[in-house]
Amino acid sequence: QCELLDPTLLRSPFEYTRATIVRLTNLSLAAARAGRWKGANGKFSVPFMSRGARALAYMEQVFRHSSGQSFQCEVVPMSCSVRRVPKSELLKAFANIFPPRVPRGLDQVARRSKPETAAFKRLINKMPKSYVKCD
Repeated sequence: QCELLDPTLLRSPFEYTRATIVRLTNLSLAAARAGRWKGANGKFSVPFMSRGARALAYMEQVFRHSSGQSFQCEVVPMSCSVRRVPKSELLKAFANIFPPRVPRGLDQVARRSKPETAAFKRLINKMPKSYVKCD
């Protein structure tokens, strides 16, 4: 009574977060090239990189056992275990990518926070509450 889950489904929060960080970084670098964002003493530190790395590390840890086949089962077989998908924690990790304050000149990048978070929330809502892994 188990249904095989699409293997990309459990990786989708990680992949979406990674793609978002790349987009934000590219927007930041474009603002620097256009002269809208001035670095401190000529040095530029993209404010999304370290926060994004923490979010990705958390997501990697949450789904570290998701490689291989995962299932959705009505009745869990004896040799299998149920893994919870921590949706609210994933959403919180994603939202933390966006710092409360951004350097002057990156305002248009900071405005991406709400639409990106809403899109991530829609992605998370498509995921099951839990999945089954069998040894």
